[in-house]
Amino acid sequence: MNSCQQSDLDLVKQYTSEELISSEAWQKIQQLVPKLPPFSQFILECRLVADNPQVDFSTYMQQKLPVCTDIFKHPLWQRIQNFYQQWLDPTSPLHDISIAGLEFDIEDVLTDPPIPSFFLAYTKN
Repeated sequence: MNSCQQSDLDLVKQYTSEELISSEAWQKIQQLVPKLPPFSQFILECRLVADNPQVDFSTYMQQKLPVCTDIFKHPLWQRIQNFYQQWLDPTSPLHDISIAGLEFDIEDVLTDPPIPSFFLAYTKN
């Protein structure tokens, strides 16, 4: 995890109640983030129902080829890598996708590698 990501997470944690995000969930987020490709934005989704500690962690993928890490050796992550390559190609129809991201259910992030959900936003010009 780069220092920017760490300091951003620390800042959000400082101002987030334990009632929203438990210390256990923060620990899992801290374990997850170093395994991920670099990202510049993240989303924390918390349930507002009492006694429901579920937290989701999402990142927006950067529209540049991610740094190769061991995570890309897994077949699922190779599919994400293939998407990246097509997304970067200016001649690809996927190049017009404005946002692509990964979402992780914090309860499930301790799998190796972590298995995300994938989301994207497409705006037709």
